[in-house]
Amino acid sequence: MPAPPTGTPLPLPTETPAPQPTDTPAAQNNAVTYTVKQGDSCWGIATRFNISVDDLIRRNNLAADCLIRPGQELVITR
Repeated sequence: MPAPPTGTPLPLPTETPAPQPTDTPAAQNNAVTYTVKQGDSCWGIATRFNISVDDLIRRNNLAADCLIRPGQELVITR
């Protein structure tokens, strides 16, 4: 292929942005955040989301007695 004549403007490569991930880590794990309400219990929350109380405790670094309080946010992994 011959070189273009001297003085011919050459197209410059343009910078393309790096692709952004489509899923957040929470979405990849099917995790949701649940805000504890008055009267909630670990057993009730675990039952509602079809997970074990042990999984709820482990995922949220809760004490073995699973003491929770209204307004507390829990991560629920399904």
